[in-house]
Amino acid sequence: MEPTGQNIEYIGIGYWAILTISIFWGLLRNNKSIIVHFVLSSVALYFALKFYPLELKSTGNKNPAGFLFSPIILIFLYALLRQFYKKVYNIEPDMEAYSGFSSRDRRGLNFLDYVTAIVPIGTSVFIGLYLANK
Repeated sequence: MEPTGQNIEYIGIGYWAILTISIFWGLLRNNKSIIVHFVLSSVALYFALKFYPLELKSTGNKNPAGFLFSPIILIFLYALLRQFYKKVYNIEPDMEAYSGFSSRDRRGLNFLDYVTAIVPIGTSVFIGLYLANK
Protein backbone atom coordinates (compact mmCIF):
# COMPACT_ATOMS: atom_id res chain seq x y z
CA MET A 1 0.00 0.00 0.00
CA GLU A 2 1.46 3.28 -1.08
CA PRO A 3 0.99 6.17 1.38
CA THR A 4 -1.16 9.01 0.16
CA GLY A 5 -1.10 12.56 1.40
CA GLN A 6 -4.60 12.25 2.82
CA ASN A 7 -3.71 9.13 4.86
CA ILE A 8 -0.57 10.76 6.26
CA GLU A 9 -2.61 13.81 7.24
CA TYR A 10 -5.22 11.68 9.03
CA ILE A 11 -2.56 9.75 10.95
CA GLY A 12 -0.75 12.90 12.09
CA ILE A 13 -3.89 14.75 13.15
CA GLY A 14 -5.42 11.62 14.69
CA TYR A 15 -2.43 10.82 16.86
CA TRP A 16 -2.11 14.47 17.90
CA ALA A 17 -5.79 14.39 18.92
CA ILE A 18 -5.24 11.21 20.95
CA LEU A 19 -2.39 12.91 22.83
CA THR A 20 -4.50 16.01 23.44
CA ILE A 21 -7.36 13.94 24.85
CA SER A 22 -4.85 12.00 26.97
CA ILE A 23 -3.75 15.25 28.61
CA PHE A 24 -7.31 16.25 29.48
CA TRP A 25 -8.22 12.77 30.74
CA GLY A 26 -5.08 12.57 32.88
CA LEU A 27 -3.59 9.61 31.03
CA LEU A 28 -0.18 11.28 30.74
CA ARG A 29 0.29 11.66 34.48
CA ASN A 30 2.88 8.88 34.83
CA ASN A 31 6.31 8.32 33.36
CA LYS A 32 5.46 5.00 31.73
CA SER A 33 2.73 6.43 29.51
CA ILE A 34 4.93 9.40 28.55
CA ILE A 35 7.74 7.04 27.53
CA VAL A 36 5.34 4.91 25.46
CA HIS A 37 3.98 7.97 23.69
CA PHE A 38 7.48 9.36 23.20
CA VAL A 39 8.45 6.14 21.39
CA LEU A 40 5.27 6.24 19.28
CA SER A 41 5.85 9.93 18.52
CA SER A 42 9.40 9.11 17.49
CA VAL A 43 8.02 6.64 14.95
CA ALA A 44 5.75 9.40 13.64
CA LEU A 45 8.80 11.70 13.49
CA TYR A 46 10.68 9.08 11.46
CA PHE A 47 7.86 8.96 8.91
CA ALA A 48 7.62 12.76 8.93
CA LEU A 49 11.29 13.02 8.02
CA LYS A 50 10.82 10.31 5.39
CA PHE A 51 7.72 11.74 3.69
CA TYR A 52 8.18 15.50 4.17
CA PRO A 53 10.66 15.90 1.29
CA LEU A 54 8.29 14.03 -1.06
CA GLU A 55 5.67 16.80 -0.77
CA LEU A 56 2.66 14.50 -1.17
CA LYS A 57 -0.50 16.49 -1.83
CA SER A 58 -3.77 16.43 0.05
CA THR A 59 -6.94 18.46 0.05
CA GLY A 60 -6.25 21.91 1.46
CA ASN A 61 -2.62 21.35 2.53
CA LYS A 62 0.60 21.61 0.55
CA ASN A 63 2.50 18.96 2.52
CA PRO A 64 0.45 16.81 4.95
CA ALA A 65 3.59 15.15 6.36
CA GLY A 66 4.01 18.35 8.39
CA PHE A 67 1.26 17.10 10.70
CA LEU A 68 3.45 14.13 11.69
CA PHE A 69 5.79 16.54 13.51
CA SER A 70 3.02 17.65 15.90
CA PRO A 71 2.94 14.57 18.21
CA ILE A 72 6.65 14.67 19.08
CA ILE A 73 6.49 18.42 19.72
CA LEU A 74 3.45 17.97 21.96
CA ILE A 75 4.86 15.10 24.03
CA PHE A 76 8.30 16.72 24.35
CA LEU A 77 6.97 20.09 25.51
CA TYR A 78 4.46 18.43 27.84
CA ALA A 79 7.17 16.28 29.43
CA LEU A 80 9.42 19.33 29.96
CA LEU A 81 6.65 21.47 31.45
CA ARG A 82 5.46 18.53 33.58
CA GLN A 83 8.94 18.16 35.10
CA PHE A 84 9.08 21.90 35.77
CA TYR A 85 5.63 21.80 37.39
CA LYS A 86 6.58 18.83 39.58
CA LYS A 87 9.75 20.62 40.68
CA VAL A 88 7.77 23.73 41.68
CA TYR A 89 4.69 22.12 43.31
CA ASN A 90 5.78 18.53 44.11
CA ILE A 91 2.54 17.17 42.57
CA GLU A 92 1.42 16.13 39.10
CA PRO A 93 -0.08 18.80 36.84
CA ASP A 94 -3.71 18.26 36.01
CA MET A 95 -6.11 19.63 33.45
CA GLU A 96 -9.77 18.79 33.38
CA ALA A 97 -11.62 20.28 30.47
CA TYR A 98 -14.13 23.00 31.35
CA SER A 99 -13.29 22.84 35.03
CA GLY A 100 -11.26 24.86 37.48
CA PHE A 101 -11.06 21.92 39.85
CA SER A 102 -9.07 18.68 39.80
CA SER A 103 -11.26 15.80 40.88
CA ARG A 104 -8.23 13.46 40.81
CA ASP A 105 -6.23 15.55 43.32
CA ARG A 106 -9.15 17.32 45.03
CA ARG A 107 -7.68 20.78 44.49
CA GLY A 108 -8.24 23.89 42.45
CA LEU A 109 -6.26 24.29 39.24
CA ASN A 110 -3.60 26.99 39.16
CA PHE A 111 -2.04 28.98 36.33
CA LEU A 112 0.76 26.47 35.71
CA ASP A 113 -1.79 23.65 35.33
CA TYR A 114 -3.21 25.51 32.37
CA VAL A 115 0.21 26.43 30.97
CA THR A 116 1.40 22.82 31.20
CA ALA A 117 -1.53 21.66 29.06
CA ILE A 118 -2.22 24.56 26.70
CA VAL A 119 1.31 25.58 25.64
CA PRO A 120 2.28 22.15 24.22
CA ILE A 121 -1.09 21.75 22.50
CA GLY A 122 -1.03 25.21 20.94
CA THR A 123 2.62 25.10 19.95
CA SER A 124 2.37 21.68 18.35
CA VAL A 125 -0.76 22.50 16.35
CA PHE A 126 0.66 25.78 15.04
CA ILE A 127 3.99 24.22 14.04
CA GLY A 128 2.18 21.29 12.41
CA LEU A 129 -0.07 23.65 10.45
CA TYR A 130 2.89 25.79 9.43
CA LEU A 131 4.90 22.79 8.18
CA ALA A 132 1.88 21.34 6.37
CA ASN A 133 1.29 24.60 4.51
CA LYS A 134 4.85 25.85 3.99
